Amino acid sequence: MGNSSGSYRTTRANSMRAFDKLPRILGQALANAAFSWAPQPILTMWRRDSLKVKKITDLIAKWDREKIAKAYRRRSR
Repeated sequence: MGNSSGSYRTTRANSMRAFDKLPRILGQALANAAFSWAPQPILTMWRRDSLKVKKITDLIAKWDREKIAKAYRRRSR
């Protein structure tokens, strides 16, 4: 998933608005992530209650691990 899905009009103002609407723990998870993940899809997941806060924070950490591993594999070639 990450930043690539969704039909969000991503502007700095929209991203900040979405970030401000997130529960504090999700905002902290995004702020502490190794990469800059778009807050709009995360806000949508949380609002639709398709995933609970803990699952979303775990998902952000998983995206970071996957992206770090991918970057490492590229460097190792």
